[in-house]
Amino acid sequence: MDGRKFNGGHSTKGYAGRKPKADEDRIRTLSINSLESIFGSEEKAFEHIATKAKDSFPHLKLLLEYAYGKPKESVELETPIEQPLFTDTPFPLERLSSETLTELISVYKEMGIDSPIK
Repeated sequence: MDGRKFNGGHSTKGYAGRKPKADEDRIRTLSINSLESIFGSEEKAFEHIATKAKDSFPHLKLLLEYAYGKPKESVELETPIEQPLFTDTPFPLERLSSETLTELISVYKEMGIDSPIK
């Protein structure tokens, strides 16, 4: 045994991914049966939606999506303006305290680099 049995598994515990085809078919059958029991047929249900669509945009949208398919969704991404990582302007060393400057100089010395701080 290599120990993989006790590694915890997936956090979704079998609920990830697409629903089984049997579940989809069962839900579709229930939907069609409820439409037929309330409106008499699927056609009458769509006719009811069409009459509501005259005064209601959501009904119109639903009807058009069933008739012609849902339009492709597009996402416009704004690309940020690139900023240079290092600018040509020098760092304002006068803003640093004398302790910070001393510490920076010692770090440069430890690294064996000539300190740009004078």
